[in-house]
Amino acid sequence: MTRSVSREQKRPTCRMPARMSLAFNSQARMPACQLSSTAMSPTLMFPALIHLALISVALLLGAGLLCPAGGADTSWEILALPDHDLAEVCIRVGGDDAAYYLLDPGHPITLSLRGPGKLRLLTRHLPRDGRTGKRCYTLLVDRGGERVLEEPLLATQSRGATLCGSDGAPVGSSEETVVSFPAGRHRFRVTIEEPDKRVAVRFFRERKVAETEYINFAPRGSERVCSLVRPSGNEYPHYHFSAEQPLRLTVNGPTELIVRTRLDFAPDASGEAAYELEVFRCQGSDGDWELVETLSYTSEPLSEEEGRYAACPEIIPGKSRRYDLEVPAGNWCYELRPGGPATVGVTGRILIPKEDIAFGP
Repeated sequence: MTRSVSREQKRPTCRMPARMSLAFNSQARMPACQLSSTAMSPTLMFPALIHLALISVALLLGAGLLCPAGGADTSWEILALPDHDLAEVCIRVGGDDAAYYLLDPGHPITLSLRGPGKLRLLTRHLPRDGRTGKRCYTLLVDRGGERVLEEPLLATQSRGATLCGSDGAPVGSSEETVVSFPAGRHRFRVTIEEPDKRVAVRFFRERKVAETEYINFAPRGSERVCSLVRPSGNEYPHYHFSAEQPLRLTVNGPTELIVRTRLDFAPDASGEAAYELEVFRCQGSDGDWELVETLSYTSEPLSEEEGRYAACPEIIPGKSRRYDLEVPAGNWCYELRPGGPATVGVTGRILIPKEDIAFGP
């Protein structure tokens, strides 16, 4: 089941409208994950809950609060978070392995997204003390310091999902929640309320099929051009840069550039490697430079079947990592530099909305 919440409306506890909360207790709010401990007998409780649930769904549908994860014009892109220090959990579903992030109430997961759009969260509870079974936990989502979602979830043990590895312990069923957010840049903090529960999450960002058309944007300066060639023969311009020779560009805003970076790997390299991307900007040709953001990524080498640099055969390209560069109104200069050791090399591909090219440099 999919639950959706917008900026203006927070989800009522246990997915019920406020008028119906007195069906449980009109004087004191009972914790959502303790509802099953009431003295009501199963014979009376389940018909009542089913009746209330049907009324709740009808009211929520009528109010536009409950909606499907995506329509025919919507797809979802997996969000690989730049913070490589997060604890990951491998879960096997239908023979395929998927990376989830462990939710820790003491250290909420932070992510930044540009709206308007939707954030999709898939959560599963994990075995504790060797047991999975049925479990209730409360998903919490803050946006810009404001609580936009407090969702009690009651999940059963999954019949087809397990932890990766030889043990293959079963995990909880997948619970799906969709959070809508308006235009602008937003910072989300995601966690659970209960410190004694083990819950993992996977993030997705809405991708519309009929979205803005982007075209290649050439930078003003770089170290050299290392175009990526796919086995199909398609070629994509990538510009190599380093701390000594950063990637420089000049652009007129407002617009939003897509910057895809790839870490350099040696021909014999394998496994993951971490790198940082520092973004500097100044307004006009004589403005003061300021650090806009420092991003942390992990990457791994592309296989030969995925592509190679035609003019830079000594470099194995890493997997692409995306950064959405929001350019405010006015004329701006940007520099992109890899952080860390001076020997780190990176390539970048820049895309600009086709409709904005008339306002570019």
